[in-house]
Amino acid sequence: MDIKIGRDKFKKLLFNYLDSIHDLRYAQEHRSGYGNNVREFFSESAFADDMEPDYQHEFTYYKTPEDYDDIVGVSSPYDESEYPLIEMDHYNYHKIISLFGDVYAPELIIEWLNDIHGMDAISLHEN
Repeated sequence: MDIKIGRDKFKKLLFNYLDSIHDLRYAQEHRSGYGNNVREFFSESAFADDMEPDYQHEFTYYKTPEDYDDIVGVSSPYDESEYPLIEMDHYNYHKIISLFGDVYAPELIIEWLNDIHGMDAISLHEN
């Protein structure tokens, strides 16, 4: 069945869905020593009061290919024109893309992440 909806309606649906993903919306930034050039975001889970919290990587922002090289330790697989970029954990990435598709959703995910976490990424990739 083909169902067509307008861009504004699609954006609203996707943004509402992203708002409901607690781990993305409330991801905590852990600085890497690169200032605003590399920003890593993690969700925190605590299972009991006496246990140390568990941190799950959600996404990383890279300003330049050189920043990617420095952090990851290998040459960036992405074209320089794709920076600044976000690499998102594969679990959330696949969950969102499987529901909303890979045509318009990535662009809107970038917009949402940029707005929520104060970034200026222009591309999104799965990690």
